[in-house]
Amino acid sequence: MHASYHDETYVCPNCSTENRGEYCSGCGQKRTHDGDLSLAHAWHHLVHEMLHLDGRIFRSIKLLFLSPGELSQDFLEGRRARHVHPLRLFIVVTAIFLVVRGDTFTTARLVGPYGKARLEEKAARQGISYESLVLKTDRRFAFTFKGAFIASVLVSGLWLWVFFRTRRRYLAEHMVVALHTACVSMTLGLVFTLLLPRAWLFSVWIIPAAAMSFGASHLNLSIRRIYGESGTKANAITALCFVSGLVLVMGTMLFVQMQSIRL
Repeated sequence: MHASYHDETYVCPNCSTENRGEYCSGCGQKRTHDGDLSLAHAWHHLVHEMLHLDGRIFRSIKLLFLSPGELSQDFLEGRRARHVHPLRLFIVVTAIFLVVRGDTFTTARLVGPYGKARLEEKAARQGISYESLVLKTDRRFAFTFKGAFIASVLVSGLWLWVFFRTRRRYLAEHMVVALHTACVSMTLGLVFTLLLPRAWLFSVWIIPAAAMSFGASHLNLSIRRIYGESGTKANAITALCFVSGLVLVMGTMLFVQMQSIRL
């Protein structure tokens, strides 16, 4: 009977410890094998990382929509092993959101026919091709949207801390609620992107506004569950977070749009 490669002795390339088995006893690094860097293995690893969270990523998203505030409350009260960490969930959802939504934030869709004529004139004045200017502007729009959206999440967390810091003193606790709300908005944004006609120019602006509106409803229910707040105060804080985020994202994008067509 032949010994498997798991029983063969090897030297860990990371810490030089002699080992048997799949993991190093010195540093814990997983044993490397031939083919680890192949394309097939890379794809398998990507799918594994995305789906192998013991099903937690799907349970977490499901809980976000079916029971607003419960996922945040579980994390804040220490019931964490059953769910994905809020920051990791936010990063995964953001990555998917930006991949799907990335091609909608293009210069042609944002500036319209009038803006296109201005960009053509601007390119001629700068002595560069129209295509080069559009590519540069596309990158600016994409970068601006990412930054503005992340900033809106931070602003929501700060507002929650301002009003509820006597109940939960750490800013990070309120950021958990803001991150989960952002995940709801982005997930709905993905759904709206797939459902709305992509030729509809104004969907560029409507989709974020609609997604953030639903996110505000989620936030309102989360405030009631997590902070025990209800009535006028809960509604007012929700409105403040929503308006702040909407103004920040839309205002920043409109500013960049005007700057991009300015001669």
